[in-house]
Amino acid sequence: MNKNRLNFGTSGGRSSGGFTLTRQLLVACVAFVVITMILISNMSQKDGGGSSVVGQRQGQATVTGQASKQPTPEEMRENLDRALGTATHYRQKRRHANPENRYLNDDNARDVALQYWSPKIVDRRRKRLTDEEQMEANREKALASKQTEDERLRIQELVISDVNREVAFVESLMQSGIKIDEYAAVPYVDREAYPMYPLNANSSADFKNSMEWKQDPTKNPFLMPHPYIFVHVPKTGGSSLANIFKRNERRDKFHHFWMRPSYQEVQYISYLNIIYGHIRFGLHHYYEAEQPGRLGVLASEEMNPYSYMTMLREPVDRVISHYYYHRQNRRDPGHALSMKYTLDDWLDHTGAATNEQAHMLCGIASTDTNDNPEFLSKCSHYHLQYVYKYVGLTEKFPESLVLLTHYTGFQAIRFSKINTGTQRLKVEDIDPNVIEKIKRLNAIDISLYNMAVDIFEKSVDAVGREFVTYQSDLLKDKIRQYLPSKKI
Repeated sequence: MNKNRLNFGTSGGRSSGGFTLTRQLLVACVAFVVITMILISNMSQKDGGGSSVVGQRQGQATVTGQASKQPTPEEMRENLDRALGTATHYRQKRRHANPENRYLNDDNARDVALQYWSPKIVDRRRKRLTDEEQMEANREKALASKQTEDERLRIQELVISDVNREVAFVESLMQSGIKIDEYAAVPYVDREAYPMYPLNANSSADFKNSMEWKQDPTKNPFLMPHPYIFVHVPKTGGSSLANIFKRNERRDKFHHFWMRPSYQEVQYISYLNIIYGHIRFGLHHYYEAEQPGRLGVLASEEMNPYSYMTMLREPVDRVISHYYYHRQNRRDPGHALSMKYTLDDWLDHTGAATNEQAHMLCGIASTDTNDNPEFLSKCSHYHLQYVYKYVGLTEKFPESLVLLTHYTGFQAIRFSKINTGTQRLKVEDIDPNVIEKIKRLNAIDISLYNMAVDIFEKSVDAVGREFVTYQSDLLKDKIRQYLPSKKI
């Protein structure tokens, strides 16, 4: 007999009673299902013989043939606001302008916020616009776009003015023999107040295996004050850090900008503790104008009263990664352009391939510095040296995270996802002529990266190289599967 064949009859002395019982149970189940369906059908017929219940929505039953009560505009707005309030997209945006948020205490600000966001929420359910309404909507959109561009130019003029004035001031200090910190990211540490620094492998277990003490400024001289403004240069691993910043701050005090904030959005920036995203230098001016009281504790730091942060990457590798990231992601704004051109031709058709790290660190758009690369170099180098208080490196990601915990006191260091690419060539597999072209276009970025490496290494030495290595090894074991690689 075939051993793999099932035998439900008498075999090997077994009785067929087990199979008979199973068959009886199966018949009983089928009969139960049939009876249940008949009962449901009879109940439906008793509900009105042709008049069916459409259903209940938000606790109100609507019957076919009866006109439902139309909600008032106020009720519609309230219902939509409640319904859309759970959506992630609107939850993030309303964090800045929701009139009920605790940090919008000014009546005027609440009114402006309501006027700006309420129409956008209602528009999600609005009927198709008439020609006149569409023209008016287009005019409003054009006005908002012009306001955003005018505001960008205003901030840019302030940045240029500040750089020229501060560079001259620093030069005068040096000529006078006054000693200043070489880098803002490597502050002077008083050895008498902090005798344990630089930390080493012999530091106490409380220091080595805990991070709570990093929130105490009496124990941690590197702890930066709020607000934090993180300038995320594309394809530097910054998306991996966004979730860390989000986990370590209240939701209504943090916002992640995926693109340059609009004119309406920047009006509420000064109420945030952390600004993060693809933003250029200069947003600190809104804190200075709207919330000067928040910066009282920093009055002694006349040159740099804000905690700017960034992470840089080797420029050639970053440009190549950026190109293939555009090609891989169909929803990315740069996808069409990258699919149209080879890497060599793409370099000639996009500003993202020419000193993008310098433009973002300086705060000047690429279209505004094509004729003045000298100023771009002066501005970006000055900011990196004297303004940015935290500088990480993509190539040293675990060590950068350890430094981040010292500079911010963050406790929750873990990941949920990493923004990586999977379809790119390695640098060594690309035409050497293209590599040389990328280097020519990114000469300022290469110089900035060399400075960033020096800043990073001196930051590690200031904290304690043995200690940073010890904690980064512990961190690698926890996040090994998430670490950025050459694919990003």
